Amino acid sequence: MLQDTRAGRPTEIEAINGAVVRLGQKLGVATPVNAEITRQVRALAQK
Repeated sequence: MLQDTRAGRPTEIEAINGAVVRLGQKLGVATPVNAEITRQVRALAQK
C-alpha cells in the first residue's frame, strides 16, 4: 500500500481492511483498528 500511495496508484485498502470493517459491521463485531487503518490510508491516498 505504501508503494501504491507513493506512486499515486489506487491501494487495496478496501479489499483488505475495508472488507474486515464491513464484515464486522454485518456481524456486530467492533473492528476499531481496521477502521482506523482504512481511514488513514484513504486520507493518505487523497493527498
